[in-house]
Amino acid sequence: YKNHPLSMDEYADWFQSRVFAAGSLAGRWPPELVDWLLPKGFQGSFLKVSTSTGAVMSGYFPGYALVQAPFVFLGIPWLCNPVLVGVTLLVLAYIARTLFGNSTSAGWVLLFAIASPVFLVNGISYYSSSGQLLLNLAFCALLLKPSPRRLFLAGVVGGLSAFYHNPIRHVFFALPWVLWIGWTYRPRLKGMFLLAAGYLPSVLILGGAWLYFRTQITANPLAAGAATAAGAGALVESAAGIGTAITGL
Repeated sequence: YKNHPLSMDEYADWFQSRVFAAGSLAGRWPPELVDWLLPKGFQGSFLKVSTSTGAVMSGYFPGYALVQAPFVFLGIPWLCNPVLVGVTLLVLAYIARTLFGNSTSAGWVLLFAIASPVFLVNGISYYSSSGQLLLNLAFCALLLKPSPRRLFLAGVVGGLSAFYHNPIRHVFFALPWVLWIGWTYRPRLKGMFLLAAGYLPSVLILGGAWLYFRTQITANPLAAGAATAAGAGALVESAAGIGTAITGL
């Protein structure tokens, strides 16, 4: 891989991680050079840009870029995904032991994972898939033996997974687990509330706040004002609804 992002999916997070490592939310280019530095077809998709100020931000949610940022700061960005793959193997072994009750099954699971070209190639790339897999598996591991504490922690991990890169990946993975918890855990309302409470910080910060700041920084002033008002209103309504639910319980 030669320590380079080879696709725009990789580059968007790679770029944003360097912005975070520099202590900023957005990169800055000379406004007159924006169209030269980024083809117009990519403006507003992989990267969000402002042609008036030169502000540049990733078009994806910031979770993966935040995870990469410490590695970038230390000058070893290439090590991020290999570390995540190593931790993923530990989580896979835990899940296998929990499900099958023996180390032999864990060994087979690890063997199949290591033998997978997709697993290893993602691990040496700058794709977000390695971290997404780790977070989804950690979400699964916490729900195998549900308790109030583990349900809340599963929500926290699930929220990080949802806004790690693209929420769709986590939504489809998590939905069967959420339905299973709703069907089997008692009291059902408490279980679902704890799970939702764990998701809340990521929804508000990595989701809502990130979209708010990105709109403020990269949109034109009129569009930013309208989007800001709508986004702030939605966040206030969500927080008020959650507060009412807590009070009711």
